Amino acid sequence: MFGVHADSKEKRDALSIIDYALKKTSIEKIMKGYIRFSGNKLKIKNREYNLKDYENIYVLGSGKASYRMASSLNSIIGKQIKEGLVIYTKKDRIGKIKIEKGTHPLPSELSFEATQKLLKVAKKIKEGDLTIYLLSGGTSSLLCYPKIGMKKFIELNRKLIKSGKNIGEINKVRIKYSKIKGGKLLKHIKGKIVNLVVSDVVGDSLKYIGSSPLYSRSKRVDNVIIANNRMLLEKAVEKARKLGYNVRIKYPEYEGPPRPLAERITFISKRMRPGDCIISGGEINVKVRGGGRGGPNQEFVLWCYKTKGTIASIDSDGIDGNTKAAGGIASERDFQKIGKKEIEKMLKENNSNKFFRRIGGEIITGPTGTNLNDLRIMIK
Repeated sequence: MFGVHADSKEKRDALSIIDYALKKTSIEKIMKGYIRFSGNKLKIKNREYNLKDYENIYVLGSGKASYRMASSLNSIIGKQIKEGLVIYTKKDRIGKIKIEKGTHPLPSELSFEATQKLLKVAKKIKEGDLTIYLLSGGTSSLLCYPKIGMKKFIELNRKLIKSGKNIGEINKVRIKYSKIKGGKLLKHIKGKIVNLVVSDVVGDSLKYIGSSPLYSRSKRVDNVIIANNRMLLEKAVEKARKLGYNVRIKYPEYEGPPRPLAERITFISKRMRPGDCIISGGEINVKVRGGGRGGPNQEFVLWCYKTKGTIASIDSDGIDGNTKAAGGIASERDFQKIGKKEIEKMLKENNSNKFFRRIGGEIITGPTGTNLNDLRIMIK
């Protein structure tokens, strides 16, 4: 499973928990679970909209989950949509919704061009229309209209990604240098807006999710968070219990560098009994100093090299750092096999991926089409 050399029951179970949690929080399941359309009435969670009250229905969006959100929404209300445009990492068309290509994790001229096309559609929207915006993490680079030159803006984002700052701190800077983020997109769209949000921000602050293009206290914007990290953790707990584990959630909103959390989890692991399982969430941030290949989740697992048990960690979007892995998994025996000296060298060089390639511990999911932060599992 996931290309991992699963040489123990604990590894197989950890991977089974990850697989279950990702499948149960897929965009398709979430959208179909929360959105209903019948008799001209569109129900989104606890809100209801009579589409007869609006002249036209437009769909706009951006982010890693926007493609699947658009596909799901089109399957529900496709015939009611007048026009749409969503910015994702590939070009396509879903019914009347155009999918324009931008870039991630860094913005580019391609992202800027896609954003100009989105604004052209936005200009068509009138006071009597309804806009459904599909927002998720990744919007910060895909929706791009900088106040400074593009080269400077790209370099600024490159430094921010490597800084070790949390997403709120990073997006605060991105908003400052953008003509469209931090609620500034709102002035380009008239009428009622339903902002459907997949949160990749710890605490779900609408002020920072996707650099908040529609952040506002205006009553014409309804913000509806349909998925977040807590949902991912709860599904992981559900599966762990089905497998017979005594499971607890610890540090569900951790945000910071990998080492302090790894030390806490390692401490807990030494007091765990066989059959115990710890589920953790939030988001790891790494200050990159070395030139190696790796990512926050792989680095976290590697910092757990003194642990007693099996530890796994993934980024739910399927891409961890500058690798093709979503994260990594390792056992106490794997750490002993490579040895403390070599592990610490890899950590110093931000080269954690080397470790997982050697032990067959890379968790490969490919892009998942969603973005709900991190999932960590410790099994004894």
